[in-house]
Amino acid sequence: MHSSVALFILLLPALAIASEDIAGKLLDADSTQQKDTIEEKQDVEEKRDKDWSKESSYTVANTALKGTQDTDDRPNPLFSPTVGQINLNKGSWENWPWEVSGLSGDWFGARTALEDRGIFINNSYNIFFNDNFRGGIETGPYNGGVFNSAITIDTDALVDHPGGTFFVNFQHWNWYTRSYQLADGFDPTGNYTGSNGNIADTASVNQISQLYYSQDLFDGHLNLAFGKQDANNIFSNIPGAGGFMYNAASYSATLNPYFPTWPNESTALTAIINFNEDVVGSFGWFDGSNAGLYREQGPLGQTAYFPAPGTGGRGPATFFDNQGHWFLISELGVNWQLGEDSLPGVLFGGAWIQTGRTQTGGTLNDGPGVEDVPGAYASFSQTVWAPDQNMAKLGGGVICFGQFGWSDPNKNAVHWSLMAGISATGVIPGRPMDAMGILGSYTSFSDNPGTWQSTTPTGLAGPSGGAESAIEAFYRVQVTPWFSVQPGIEWLGTPSGGSPTQLEDAVMGYVMVEVVF
Repeated sequence: MHSSVALFILLLPALAIASEDIAGKLLDADSTQQKDTIEEKQDVEEKRDKDWSKESSYTVANTALKGTQDTDDRPNPLFSPTVGQINLNKGSWENWPWEVSGLSGDWFGARTALEDRGIFINNSYNIFFNDNFRGGIETGPYNGGVFNSAITIDTDALVDHPGGTFFVNFQHWNWYTRSYQLADGFDPTGNYTGSNGNIADTASVNQISQLYYSQDLFDGHLNLAFGKQDANNIFSNIPGAGGFMYNAASYSATLNPYFPTWPNESTALTAIINFNEDVVGSFGWFDGSNAGLYREQGPLGQTAYFPAPGTGGRGPATFFDNQGHWFLISELGVNWQLGEDSLPGVLFGGAWIQTGRTQTGGTLNDGPGVEDVPGAYASFSQTVWAPDQNMAKLGGGVICFGQFGWSDPNKNAVHWSLMAGISATGVIPGRPMDAMGILGSYTSFSDNPGTWQSTTPTGLAGPSGGAESAIEAFYRVQVTPWFSVQPGIEWLGTPSGGSPTQLEDAVMGYVMVEVVF
């Protein structure tokens, strides 16, 4: 596997050169379009304005739905491939097979007909080749793939009901490699935050991950949604950070294992309030069974605790009937645009609480778990340069971002975490869809052995406290609009922490291959 990852990295320049012609054709097509008549230009601009106005309900500048932006028009949709995204943009289905939005094309016109009626179908398959070269608990590969199928329905176009969106997302995950005995799982690095947030911790996943309906009300000032949702679509979603594999780019480690995101999405009622064009509030009431402990009385009156059922493969049953396990979260965001190119920026903060009896990383004197785990986080993102205003609007350019998270160390395995990074999309001449980035992360663990115990080289529980850190760098080659290859490397400092530290620093490499159908 070491040679496979190295081979992919060595092939990177060849892929960039091979896709240069395709990128050039796309740019030539844009240039040709600019030479059309004034009336044709106006038609294009009117259509674009219409598409953007339709998309505006999902953009950073207008709502907190930072993860559910339409992605087809973006130079490179830097979102986690395992978090299903709403898509309301019509695809490009001419010049098959190289320049279309999906490999499978227009389905003999059926896809265009469906999109005209407000039905958008998006399928993708992502392969993750990971290899822990040294350090951690064990070394070796941990490879797998996820199939995503999502249907978005615009009720305005379909049944003339304005402001409604129906979304369903099916996901299938399977591992290509074995589980590691000492690591007691598929990831041999021993890292708690997550060396790759897109991989599942179970042997396979077959589930409807999201199934919900959302409705815009009061002229777009309020959006309500109910159903099975991915919390990371709305909350702790940092623009510019989604292209990284390390899980700190998606959300603070203080949210492990409470956050209802892949592969444990859950039923929720969410609300997004647009106070004005620049201030947005988001609120979520999620089924919190994932981290919960159920309590039962034995035949002799003794109390027994056992893990509550996970929500990933379940419907709404535990939302309506559980033992007080809720994940409640709120977030307030402020958006702005800087300079002549209207470079977007956002600052947002959130607070959350996991209610009920909850699992921890250690053993407490009064029994397993704790009650009511609180936490908070603050995040920022700022585009500092873009080739032009349009590229900035579409999420391209150079973006700086960061996040700080905190939780009660007597109830949470992680006391606090810090992450910062920079990403760049479409900044290399001739490579408008390529992306790159570098990120650093630090996670400080609780000194309370009742809530955290590190992992030793033999896989057993070690001392509490300590910290783990990480640095990740990647380059994503967009070979065609529907095919990309992303090699990257991570340095993982003292995985799982511990005072004194237990595991040696790990170095892992990865290659992600994405095909959009």
